[in-house]
Amino acid sequence: MAQAQSDQQLDQLIGRLHELFADERESDAQKRLMSELDRHMHASDSDDVADPRPIETLEAMLGEYEEEHPQVSAVLSQIVNALKNMGV
Repeated sequence: MAQAQSDQQLDQLIGRLHELFADERESDAQKRLMSELDRHMHASDSDDVADPRPIETLEAMLGEYEEEHPQVSAVLSQIVNALKNMGV
C-alpha cells in the first residue's frame, strides 16, 4: 500500500514537471531530466537494471535548474525526497 502511494506521488510530481515545461520550448536540459526520470521510473517497475545512483544523478541536476527554473527545482527536490523515503 505504501509503495503504491509513493509511486502515485512520484507520478503526480513528474506530471507537475510536464506541466511546468508545457509552455516552453523544450531545452536539452529538460529533455535530459525527463529522460532520467523516465529511466528511473521504468527501471523500478521492471527487471531492467536501474542506475545505481538515481538520487545522486537527480541531485546533481538540481543545481542546473535552481536559478533559471526555481519551480522545476522545487518539484525535482520533492521527487528526490520521495525517492529517498522509498529507500531508493
